[in-house]
Amino acid sequence: QTKYPQGAEKLLVEAATGRQVPPGALPLSVGVVVQNVGTALAVLDAVAEGRVQTEAILTVSGRGVARPGILALTTAELGPQLEAGHCLRCARCVEACPIHLLPSRLARLGELGRAEEAREQGIELCMECGTCAFACPAGLPLVQWLRLGKQQVRHLSRSAS
Repeated sequence: QTKYPQGAEKLLVEAATGRQVPPGALPLSVGVVVQNVGTALAVLDAVAEGRVQTEAILTVSGRGVARPGILALTTAELGPQLEAGHCLRCARCVEACPIHLLPSRLARLGELGRAEEAREQGIELCMECGTCAFACPAGLPLVQWLRLGKQQVRHLSRSAS
């Protein structure tokens, strides 16, 4: 079944084979090699023809576009816009996360600047796809807090080296 963000490598492996790639591992660890056809063709063009890629296919879609090809949602398609409230502990963000993280917990750690704990709980695995924020009935800016937490973890890593 098609589900956003299906194009992520680890999600493709799980959808196609039922195998889950462990955190921090590559698909090869579960006996799978993923090749992007577009990338393979671009490499061939570059090596055999000396031609660099200057174009990309872009999908335009949504009711906000007369001739679909890029996602442009109307206000109605986005649903009601809420003022950010408090976490309701409903776990909708957890259910929505395609890589089975705890977005509300990780976002809170990012918001509070607790980088070490966020790293231990896997914040670096977050793809920032936004499904958690879209699913959140409290309208929490989960992706922004996750990005902040990941930034803090990177800073922590640089400071340690």
